[in-house]
Parts: sequence; structure tokens; C-alpha cells
Amino acid sequence: MKRFTALLCLVVLAACNTTPQTIPTPETVSLENIPNLDANQIHALSEAQIEALGAENQVYLDANKVESSTRTAIRYPNFNDTWYLASSISYETYLSSYYRQTNGPDWSDDGCSGPTPPVIFDTNACRQHDFGYRNVSKYGAGRNETVRKSIDSRFLSNMYLKCDRYWNHWYQAPLKVACKADALVFYGGVRNFGQSAYYATRQVF
Repeated sequence: MKRFTALLCLVVLAACNTTPQTIPTPETVSLENIPNLDANQIHALSEAQIEALGAENQVYLDANKVESSTRTAIRYPNFNDTWYLASSISYETYLSSYYRQTNGPDWSDDGCSGPTPPVIFDTNACRQHDFGYRNVSKYGAGRNETVRKSIDSRFLSNMYLKCDRYWNHWYQAPLKVACKADALVFYGGVRNFGQSAYYATRQVF
């Protein structure tokens, strides 16, 4: 993730100077066009738009989920199992000793190497995203944008999970919306600027 830290910094700096009430946003927003929006437009998303994106993201992950049988048979080298760890489970499950005791994949990470707001950039979400970029792209079957998007979508889901849990009282609803808007900014960042880092990993299998 270090490869696009500087670009993410620029995105966040731009996001800090927004006025959501006066910035026009597209009538139709989807995960596909989020990377084409600038930081101001993302911060101007309504609560309804953000919730719709969250639902779309979950549908996408469910549709691309690896067979559940991989949960009980983690073997390497194995593309399906590696992809499953990177995109089909929450960071909490990813961090469990059951998975991390397995030798084979590269478990190293640099945490959140971009700007690290205390709520959104949960280190564990970044660790799972690092795992995906460092391992899934080692497989020929993983070197395409559909697979990369599933890894980035899990990153977004993990950030949403953090927002939901941190701002969990009814009176914190505006803070939760702002948290998810920031999550979308960083999702747009990895979609726009993470491609070179993903394919920089040498194909092994």
C-alpha cells in the first residue's frame, strides 16, 4: 500500500475542505463509478446513497464468494483458498489463529501506510488488504481486475464494519455517515491508484 500513500494524502487533504451541502453529486452512484468521483463529490453523498452502496458491495462479495468448503481445507499453493482469505471473510476471521497458523502465504504487512484516521483506517482492515495484494496476485488466475476489485471491496466492507461499530448510537448517525463517506474516498483511492502495486507482485503459480 505504500506505493500510493502520497496520492491518498492528496485525496484526504482535498476531502478535509469540503462543504457537502453545496457540492452536486451524480443522481446515480455505484461501486463502478465511485473511483471516477472526486473527494468533494464523495463527501457530498447522501445517507441513502451510502447505504445503497453498502448493500451493493455486499451483493458483489456474496456473488463472488469462493465455495464455503475452503473454510475447512486451507492448503497452499491454492488460488481459491488464498482468494477466499482476502475477499470473502471479515478481517476478524482473517486474523484468527486458525488461518494465520498456516504456512505458505506471505503474512507480512505494513499496516495502514497511508493517512490513518483513527476510525476508518483500522489497521486490521489494512492488514487483510495487504494480504490480498501480496498473495492473490501471485496466481495467474488472480491477475485480473475482477479479482482485484473483490479484494478492494472487502477492504471497503471492513471499513464500513468499523464505522458501524464505532458510531453505534442513534445520535451518532451523522458521524457514521461521514465515516462511510471517508471509507468511500479511500476505496476510490485503492481502485484508482492500487493497480500498479497489485500487479507488481511477481506471478509464481
